[in-house]
Amino acid sequence: MRFHHTALSLVSFVACSSPNGGSEDAENGSESSDTAIATDTTETASTKGESTEGTTTQDETTGTTENDDATTTHTTTHTTTHTTNGTTMEGSTEDTTSGCSPSAEGCACDAGGSCDKGLVCEDDRCVTNFVEIPGGPFWMGCEPADDPECNDIEAPLQQVEVSTFFIERTEVTQAAYARCVDAGACTPPSDPPACGLGAKPFDPEMRPNIPVACVTWDLASAYCTWLDARLPMEAEWEKAARGTDARKYPWGNEPLPSCETVVMVDDQEGVPGCGTEGPFVVGSRPAGASPYGVLDMLGNMREWVADWYGPYATNPGPDPVGPVRGDDRIARGGSWGHSTSMLRTSLRVPVNPITDTPSGGFRCAR
Repeated sequence: MRFHHTALSLVSFVACSSPNGGSEDAENGSESSDTAIATDTTETASTKGESTEGTTTQDETTGTTENDDATTTHTTTHTTTHTTNGTTMEGSTEDTTSGCSPSAEGCACDAGGSCDKGLVCEDDRCVTNFVEIPGGPFWMGCEPADDPECNDIEAPLQQVEVSTFFIERTEVTQAAYARCVDAGACTPPSDPPACGLGAKPFDPEMRPNIPVACVTWDLASAYCTWLDARLPMEAEWEKAARGTDARKYPWGNEPLPSCETVVMVDDQEGVPGCGTEGPFVVGSRPAGASPYGVLDMLGNMREWVADWYGPYATNPGPDPVGPVRGDDRIARGGSWGHSTSMLRTSLRVPVNPITDTPSGGFRCAR
């Protein structure tokens, strides 16, 4: 029996004051072509005394590139032979990909390679960076009586309901932000010394997967608008970080944050950025993932959210937002320049929206 099908080739902040008015921890900031691959394998399985053997062999791979119209066609023919209980079945599968944009979802990329906006290069393919967060109630805030690290502006602990939304799994990288700059929709972030002591220059070619830093609230918001997205509301950010059970950290109530789970001030040496004095590549601490798989919600970069700062409303309605105006925006999550006490899912810090620091970044939501 022979069969054929055609398919797309899938080879594809911070010098601000803490909520208590005290000084915070010091932060001294520190493409592709489509490839058809076939694998030769032989498997034998025994179930209830029956033997099944399968052999997959690549017979032919051809690639044709027509430079005149920039069309690339790759054809791969596989011959597969299966022997089951004495019956032999043979088939061939022909995969043809024509005109696959190297930066489109599902197409190939290299580590740090360029993908379309809203996509990231992962396992050599461009994939979406947005994670769905289901709607419904969750516990937001904290109680100073129960948690000595809880600040008054984080209280009370209460149930809040948000609608289903999507949030980026990782913080916005330098490479992603550079595409917005190249499109003329974003302004480059400030470079040292304007951004602050320890800041490193914006260099997407050398540090493509390091989170973008030194962005004001307006710069962050402009990027998200270009991405057909927005900055997350404060309630959305907190639900994505802690889930529904009021956990103190994305991974639970213990253990305490450490360099195993968070990019932070090194516990033993006391050096920011787990000894590097700067942020890490986004997503480098998978052990610190939230219940929804969102990464770096604590540490690495402190993140802008959409809301103006104000005390929490008591018994808010669904999808609460902050005041309609104010002096400060809200930053969440702590950064590579913070130690344990500042790395909690309920922590919120008022920050002047024109602030740009080596530890200030963001992610977008939809």
